[in-house]
Amino acid sequence: DETFDGVVLTPPVPQMLPLLGEAAASLDAPTRAALDGVEFSARYALSCFYGAEAAPMFARELDWVSRYVPKDEDDALVFLSHDSAKRGAATPPSLLAHTSVPFGLRHLRAGTPDADVQADLLVRLSKLLPWLPPPERVALHAWKNSQVRTPLELPGGAAALLGGGTTPPVVLTGDAFAPLGSRF
Repeated sequence: DETFDGVVLTPPVPQMLPLLGEAAASLDAPTRAALDGVEFSARYALSCFYGAEAAPMFARELDWVSRYVPKDEDDALVFLSHDSAKRGAATPPSLLAHTSVPFGLRHLRAGTPDADVQADLLVRLSKLLPWLPPPERVALHAWKNSQVRTPLELPGGAAALLGGGTTPPVVLTGDAFAPLGSRF
């Protein structure tokens, strides 16, 4: 059994509220309505993992660690990262691709199967980087709460909220509570 002086919660609000359990019920109606009004954008993240033999190709072809993809190059992919280089890892190369919010919302709302989204993104990635070999392993993540679109507005520009009069006190904070919202 652990004893704490306080608990700080920072996940996105839709993931935070279930963690509060009964304490969520003790929030006053305006506070609960404000929390329910926080909106997040959605997107997909595609991770591609390559074999060690691809490392020289990555070193030769990529002169960046990460870059934004302009809409005139692709209307779904917006950010690419040579993830293994970003971490300075001497491991086989990996590449991370983030989609646009409109692409993410469209496919999440339509219930597009992950396999179809993944296949579409792999085709788009190969058009942007035609030298890429097929990845050995791929992981697709539906990122339903990627960035705050409508943050919570607290009095005085506060960036945290004391939740529900619990003992120990629970402090609610994170991107949703920052007046400027998420910063990528």
